[in-house]
Amino acid sequence: MSSERPIFLNTERNLRKMRDYLKAELGVLCVIKITGEAPNKLSKIKVVRQETAKAIIDGGR
Repeated sequence: MSSERPIFLNTERNLRKMRDYLKAELGVLCVIKITGEAPNKLSKIKVVRQETAKAIIDGGR
């Protein structure tokens, strides 16, 4: 995945897209964690989880 995330507006549709994008990115990061490929990416897991939670919470409004 690229290091730049797409910019989303806070509409319900865009929040769903953002959530799906972040879930996919988290999956890739978890694979990297298990295989031990890039240790510098491990700190990004926490950030992606927080952003996913925000997208889920905002999507429920």
